[in-house]
Amino acid sequence: MAIKFDTTINLGHVISLITFIAAAVVAWSTLDKRVVELEAKSRWQDARDSAQDAYMRETVSDIKRAIEKIADRLDRSTHKVPQ
Repeated sequence: MAIKFDTTINLGHVISLITFIAAAVVAWSTLDKRVVELEAKSRWQDARDSAQDAYMRETVSDIKRAIEKIADRLDRSTHKVPQ
């Protein structure tokens, strides 16, 4: 008993092939849109992170300056000679 392959092509085969190709195109298009959206979100997040980092550096600098002022005042008040 040998295996015999039917080499004829019928309408079912053509419809299946067209459906497979259409599904692959739709899947590729959807994947591409998702990748583009993820890249856009990543760029937006990078910009936001940079802005937050700059704000934090400025805030830390302000805090350091305030601490230095307080330290200077304390130094001046402790070094005064009582009369």
